[in-house]
Amino acid sequence: MAKVDYWEIVSQQAIWMGYGTDLNNLALLLQDTDRLAEAEPLMRRGLIIFVRSLGTEHPSSRTVKGNYIGLLQAMGRTEDEITGDFASLLQEF
Repeated sequence: MAKVDYWEIVSQQAIWMGYGTDLNNLALLLQDTDRLAEAEPLMRRGLIIFVRSLGTEHPSSRTVKGNYIGLLQAMGRTEDEITGDFASLLQEF
């Protein structure tokens, strides 16, 4: 039976969480500079990383989700479009 290196698993997850945080922060910067179309795929990917790593109910996942909703609203998306975006996003999991 292969030995599981739990520290390796934890460190890999920490790397992914850092990457997700960086994506979210860069997307927020792009949003603040009115580069919304560039921000959307970055924030979407950051949200995917957080949800896959921590689940949908974790406070960090909820924060990134709130950021993503704010971005979509700033892009002029309707509530129905935002709901559809989240439905397609959840199918990626």
